[in-house]
Formats: sequence, C-alpha cells, structure tokens
Amino acid sequence: MANLASLYKSQGQYAKAQPLLEETLRRRRKVLGEAHPSTLNSMATLAGLYIYQGQFTKALRFSKNALRRTRKILGENHPDILTQMNNLAWVYLSMRQYEMAQPLFEISLRRSKVILGENHPETLTSMNNLGRLYLSMGQYAKAQPILEETLWRKLKRLGGNHPSTLLTMSLLATLHLSIGSWNEADLVWRSYLFHKNRFLNQVLWAADERTRNSYLAQEKRNNNTLLSYYQARNTPESAQEALLFSLTRKGLLLKVSSEVMALARASADLAVKDKATALAAFRQEAAQRTLAGPKKMKLKAFHARMRVLEGRIGKLEAELGRSVQKLARGNKAIKPANVIMSLGANEVLLDFLAYTEVEFKTGNMNGNKLMAIVVAPSRDPPIALVPLGDLELISLGPLSYKFDFRSLFQIPGSLKNRLVVILAFWWIISIATEVVFPI
Repeated sequence: MANLASLYKSQGQYAKAQPLLEETLRRRRKVLGEAHPSTLNSMATLAGLYIYQGQFTKALRFSKNALRRTRKILGENHPDILTQMNNLAWVYLSMRQYEMAQPLFEISLRRSKVILGENHPETLTSMNNLGRLYLSMGQYAKAQPILEETLWRKLKRLGGNHPSTLLTMSLLATLHLSIGSWNEADLVWRSYLFHKNRFLNQVLWAADERTRNSYLAQEKRNNNTLLSYYQARNTPESAQEALLFSLTRKGLLLKVSSEVMALARASADLAVKDKATALAAFRQEAAQRTLAGPKKMKLKAFHARMRVLEGRIGKLEAELGRSVQKLARGNKAIKPANVIMSLGANEVLLDFLAYTEVEFKTGNMNGNKLMAIVVAPSRDPPIALVPLGDLELISLGPLSYKFDFRSLFQIPGSLKNRLVVILAFWWIISIATEVVFPI
C-alpha cells in the first residue's frame, strides 16, 4: 500500500496517494505505535503530500511531530533525524518562512556530509534544498556554487536523465535567468531539454495513459519558464530552440501511445513477436532503473547496465522499424533544419505556443500568453519568434468574428463554425506575419 502511494505521489496523482498514505499511517499507529520509525516515516511522507496539495497547516503539524518524536527516540545523529529536519524545513520553505527553514537546512546538510558522506542521495537532496532556499531568498552568490556542485555530483552518481538531476538543472537554469546570465542559462536549458526528453521517452513508454499525463503535467512549470525565457531573449538562436522544443514536445503523448499500440499489435505477429516482447521488457527495465537510480547497485554497474539497455533498445527498434512503420517514423528525429528544408522558397510555417509567463526573479505568474514561431526559408534568419501578447485578449478576436457572422449571415451552423475557425486562425496569423513581414 505504501509503495503504491509513493508511486502515485511521484506521478503527481495526489488525490489517489492521499487515502493510501492516510490508511498506512493509521494502520502503523495501531500495530506499531506512535513512536515506531515506520510510523514516523509515514507521518513525514504524508506531510510531504500535504505540501504539494497546499495544506501547509497539516504538513507543519505532522512534520513537527515526526521530528520531535524521532529526536527523542533515535537521538540527534541518526540518519532519520536528517530526513525529518529536511522535511520540516521544506514545509517552512513552501510557506515562505525562510528564516525558519534556513537553520534546519544548513544543520541537516552539515551533519549529512559527516554521517552519510558527500555523495549519498540524502546529502545531495540536502544540498539541492539549501541551494533552492538561497535561490528563493535572492541570495544568488550563495545559491550558485551549491547548485553547481550538486549538479556535478548528481550527474556523476545518478546520470543526466534522473528526475533528481533534472530538478537541480532547472534550478540552476532559473538562477542564471534571475541574475541575467543568458548564455549560461541557455547552456543549462539545452542540457535540461535534451535529458528531460530522454527521461520522458524512457518513462512514458512503460506507463499507462493516466500516468503519462501526470508526468507531462508535472513538467508544466518548467515548460512555462523555458518558453518565457525564449520569448524574453528573442534571438535567432532562441527562436530555433523554441522550434526544437515544439518539435520534441508537441504530440509526444500521442507519439508514445501510438508506438505502444503498434508494438502491442506487432506482438501478435509471429514473425516479430519475440523482438517486440523483448523490446517492451527492455523499455520497462530502463524506465524502472531511470526512476530508481543506482540505490543498492554499484554506480559503475548501474551505468553499464543502462548503456546495455539503451544499446539493445536501439538495435531492436531499428530491426522492428522495418516491419512496424510507426516505430520507424517515431525514431526519426526532426530538427529545425529539417523543417526549413521541407518548405518551398515561398512557403511559410506558423507554429503557435501558449504558455504562462514567469517572472524569473520572483517566480510569479504574469498571465497566459501566446507566441508564434515563424519559419520562412526565404528570410535571414529563417526562424523568428513573434510575441502575440495576452491569450485572453487574443481570444476576443475570434469571438468578435463569431458575433459578426451570426448577426450578418444566416448560414448553416456547421458551415458557420468552420468559417469562424478559419477566420480566427487568419486573424491570429495576420498578427504574426505582419510583425515578421511588415508591409
């Protein structure tokens, strides 16, 4: 029950995780008692869930209680104390009570390095948390070296595709944006996007449809920050990066779902059944290992196994691609250069991206925006970004067209709706092309 709840929590399915965690805590209290370490861990896990749900009062009460009891039973230097201190500090950080969180994070990290070692996962979590706190407080000079060291150690121990590594990458990229280090931010965001896409491709394959949606929903905040960065910089390079983002993310869920279905159908074909079954098994193992990290497995053995899995997956995909067209098409990476080459000299491609604008220093949201990526081979540079402004205001344009059509013409409803959609898109496109190709 506890393992299933933790899985739901990691996938962002908090409504499913909560009753399971609450029931686990109730049973452990009854069977093991209030002071048992397993009961205290359940309290801490449930407090973490309450944080994600914004139930800070509950989270604070549970975290304080767990820390007090753990300290009384196990003493100051037990590893569980470090976890409980981090949990309580995280509640204070989430409530923006930074002065309460700081000493807890700092003490936890100092003790963790001594008790567990500098490369232990708990130590790396403590480093990440303290760097995040300094970032939230605007103490960038303190945050940067901690986050850089944390990222270096996580890359070495966990690899670039691990969720914990990706979290630190996103924090470091946000820090660079906050201090105006655009070039450094660009390097980190490129690395983040590359590894995040690899993570999603590995994990989404082995998940059901609801779980896939949960993983993508958790990525929404970073997507908004990334698109806000592209729009704020608005250079030919950032326009190209925005197009690459769109190419790799739009339709990702549909791509994976269709490939999974194609592989399932192929499993019924005796000619490729064994290869299809093996590919599914290797992808499942790769997903599980990506999420879990090395843990009890030695670091070199873990990375060696991941390389073996990636090699076998690539080989089987290439072999099956000859028989399963969806796999063959799905494994062809499309880059901005391919888009430019596919267009004629007088053709233009418009791609629209909706996002919530993020204020880099405060993290505040500034409303829903719309941008257009315009690809025109005849122009130099051939890719441009066009900010279109507030999404809510833009939506009034199609509504006004709809009102005009209803009042001026008596035409069938289905045809009317089609004309409204066409004109709405033409209205938005006219804004984008007018900026890029002024008359």
